[in-house]
Amino acid sequence: VAAEDELPPRMCVCDEVGKMALQSLKFPKTLENLLDSRATVVGTFPTPNRGQRDHAVIDSLKKRSDVRVFKMTQKNRDSLLDQAYIALRECLGLPPPGQKLQRAPSKRKLAELAKAKEEAVQKSTAEQEQLSKQEARAAKRKAREAKEKEEAKQREEQARKAREERKKRAEARQQQELARTKSQQSSLSDLARTKSQASSMSAVSVDLEDDDDVQVEAISVSAAKRIRRTTSTESAPKSFVATPSPLPSPGANSNNADDDDVDIILDD
Repeated sequence: VAAEDELPPRMCVCDEVGKMALQSLKFPKTLENLLDSRATVVGTFPTPNRGQRDHAVIDSLKKRSDVRVFKMTQKNRDSLLDQAYIALRECLGLPPPGQKLQRAPSKRKLAELAKAKEEAVQKSTAEQEQLSKQEARAAKRKAREAKEKEEAKQREEQARKAREERKKRAEARQQQELARTKSQQSSLSDLARTKSQASSMSAVSVDLEDDDDVQVEAISVSAAKRIRRTTSTESAPKSFVATPSPLPSPGANSNNADDDDVDIILDD
């Protein structure tokens, strides 16, 4: 029996569970506890004689589901050895004969594996964070590009409106210049027409002045003749003053010259 501070054995060999062991008071209980443990038990027990039964302990051992019984005789003992060896290796958790045993890793190896696993987890986490950052930067870049595209579109629209406004103002100025040019041309035409009329009127005035002098002389001669006729018919001489009507102003209608008469005022 292992001590309390010792590890339980992996395999226990019990050779020849005979009559003396079966008559013991502690052995059956110890064997049962050993079979209930995680240890692999290899043992032999005798075969009863013909017409006899197995001992109660042996009978209970054969009925256990975790016990494999190999019946060995002189004829099959050589061939049964390989079967028993393979079964023993299987119970011990060993691979079949001819295959390498995969030993459990040492504490150092386990620590290295744990460290490598932790580093892999950290690396995976860092990669995930890096990927998240890249996706965030891509989303920001995409949003910035969309915003710049929208701003460029707005600037283009504003530039188009500004060009249209400048075009409208240029057309308005052109129309104003055209209207001003037409007005100046009309004013110059009116001024030329006015100058032409003034020059023609001045020429007519000169002609009228010459005609008025001739008419005044003719009126004076006619008035003198009438005065002489008047003085010859009257007995006493009378003095007179001949006051001709005002001469027409230069440029007046020449048709009124024939209607002008000389007013004669007689003084006693």
